[in-house]
Order: sequence, then structure tokens, then C-alpha cells
Amino acid sequence: MEVFKVISETGPDPIKSEFKRGLISLQLGKPFRDVMREMSHRIKAPDFKLLTQAIFISQDVGGNLADVVSTIAEAIRERFKLRDFLNALTSQGKATASFIGCLPYLITVGTYFLTPSYMTPFLNNPIARIVMIGLVCWELLGFYILRRMVTFEV
Repeated sequence: MEVFKVISETGPDPIKSEFKRGLISLQLGKPFRDVMREMSHRIKAPDFKLLTQAIFISQDVGGNLADVVSTIAEAIRERFKLRDFLNALTSQGKATASFIGCLPYLITVGTYFLTPSYMTPFLNNPIARIVMIGLVCWELLGFYILRRMVTFEV
């Protein structure tokens, strides 16, 4: 119960209110397992669900809960490190996808401003407009696919 009190007083706001709610439930006499189960349903973070399950197993089987929590904390830290590492590795791919996605539009606008007589016949032709709409759709689809290829979820 002491942990709930500390987190409800010093934790960041979304989790702070959940632990405060849990602390009130514990003080009113609700069983610890029920409080943790309810919190696990409200807090959608997989790390919290893992922690809840580890606490339940430790209560059922016994063992050193401090070691279990320490191992889970280390795994969470490693996952954050991996996420940051992957973001650093894929940032070049994301920048390339953005540049490649914008390049045809920049060239078209640049050509229109530098030599409008070159682009005006193309833009006034109704078939060319249909082709241009198709090109924009394909370009947006390619941009979307490139972004999806370089985005990882950890």
C-alpha cells in the first residue's frame, strides 16, 4: 500500500490518478488482486499488464518479488533503448521518403514558375489533368508505402 501512496503523490499525472484511485480502493478494504486487476483493465499499457501478472504469479508461487520487478524494469528499459535505436536507424529512410515524395511537386512548381509557357499547355489539357490526378494518387500511395516500410513498432 505504501507504493501506491508514493506513486499517487509523486508520479506523472495519468498514472498518478490511477494509483490514487487504487489506493482509495485498498483503504476501503478491497482485495489487492481486485484492485490490480481493475487497474490493469483501465491502464492499457502491456508493461503494466506484465507487471500485474508477475505480481499475481509471485503471490501464488512465492519467490522474490523484488527480483521479478527488477527484471521487468530492465526489460522495459531495454525495449525503450531498442525503440530509440530503431528510430535513429530509420530516420534516414523517413527523410528520404519525405524528400522523394515532395520532389515531383517541387520540380513541377519550379518549372511552372521558371517557364510557364512550358507547363501551361500541359495543365490546360483535360487528359493531362486526369493523368496528373492519377500521378498524384500514385505518388501519395508510394509515399505512404515508404513511410510504412521504415516505421517499426517495438
